Amino acid sequence: MGLFLALLSFSLHAAIETNPHNEFALQELKTPAGYSFWYFPMPDAERTALLINWAQEVPLGKGTHPAVAEVGIEVMLNGGAGGRDAAEIVADFEDLDAGTDMWVQPTSVSAFFVAPDEHFSKVRELAEQVLKDPGFEQRWFEREHQNMIESAVDDRSDSWGIVQILAREVILGDHPYNKLWSFNALDDFEAVSLDDVKAWYETSFSTKAAIISVAGSMPANTVAKEIDLLLADFPDNSPVEPIAFNVPDTPGKTVLLHNPDAPKSVVLIAGNFPSVNQDTFTELQIGVGVLGIGKNSRLQKTVRTGLGASYGFEADVIDVTQKHRVLTLSGEIETAKLEEALIEIEKVYEKFRQSGAGRMEFPTFKRFYKREVKKDLQRPVNVAYAVSQAVQSGVSADYLNNMLRNIDSADRSSTNRIISDSFPAYENMLKLIISPDDQAVKGACVITKIEDAQSCP
Repeated sequence: MGLFLALLSFSLHAAIETNPHNEFALQELKTPAGYSFWYFPMPDAERTALLINWAQEVPLGKGTHPAVAEVGIEVMLNGGAGGRDAAEIVADFEDLDAGTDMWVQPTSVSAFFVAPDEHFSKVRELAEQVLKDPGFEQRWFEREHQNMIESAVDDRSDSWGIVQILAREVILGDHPYNKLWSFNALDDFEAVSLDDVKAWYETSFSTKAAIISVAGSMPANTVAKEIDLLLADFPDNSPVEPIAFNVPDTPGKTVLLHNPDAPKSVVLIAGNFPSVNQDTFTELQIGVGVLGIGKNSRLQKTVRTGLGASYGFEADVIDVTQKHRVLTLSGEIETAKLEEALIEIEKVYEKFRQSGAGRMEFPTFKRFYKREVKKDLQRPVNVAYAVSQAVQSGVSADYLNNMLRNIDSADRSSTNRIISDSFPAYENMLKLIISPDDQAVKGACVITKIEDAQSCP
């Protein structure tokens, strides 16, 4: 979706409710059948994207694996629909110059399609087939289920896959969200059946749980009629209550998983990060960028240029849920330079946390940031996704109009105060390392199995 949709994900909600007479602004409208949808006109796009987000917790039925939703999505996308093979449907999308996708998050399922305006109605019909009449046949289920099993096995043979599973094991523990993403008990996942997938499908995709967002050049009244056709005959079940979820646990300890076959060491450092807040979000994005996005970031200069220990070391923010976010610092490092690199990473990070962005790097990243946001604003899919995320974040209705101006108006002193207040102290961050050398880091808790991570003090 693009690196900078994190900003767009809530800022587009700033819908021009502040200027209702501006026709080129986000509006909340209703279809003839009474469904609410968010519409962002892009007159020059010549394409329109429609995205629906269904509020839905991971399945928790008796004996149901939380990842059954992920299996269901894969079967819907790759198992055909409406009595037709998937290859035919894919070919139709390609012939119409259209695109589509579906994905699962802990609290929702999302689907979108984008098409030239003249083909929008035909593409909506294709999307209807996939959503309303998926090919839930045993052969398609077995293929996609087996693909996911093989992918889970592959993840445990790759250092990047291992470190991500290890992070979820420590941060999420026994919470169902861990099982959604990591198939640690593979026997449980192997037991998922086609009946489980069908049961999940029957309780999903309710009109009451749908957040609908549209961006593009098709007139709003035409889009509204297409939405009614798309949602016709969907159930109107109320969304389920969210699963209780506390702040992610990122204990300040160092865990090294010994992987003798790894060519290099992989490092992932994680700490809790503030939830979305429009009063600080622009500044925090600038902070993350200065710290670890791009070749001129602090981390890149230190680990790659200074030590020559890595091809790259980056900072990112991961949304565990809509409200719970984690800052990560990660990269692949030559094992012989691992301990030295960790010492330098801590120094650079703590100096940045305490002093913030420098006089030269602050305006440089602001310009880069603004340029990338402008690019994302030209793509209907990106904008529709951003609107959906914005509505879920519940930010105020004045942010979109001022989005680029907010970047321009961010000043270095206030940004650095926010960085100092918001970035977690290094000593309180979780340090995870996958290394071929079990003695590579002094003082680390050394384990040989992911499941042993919880035993580390």
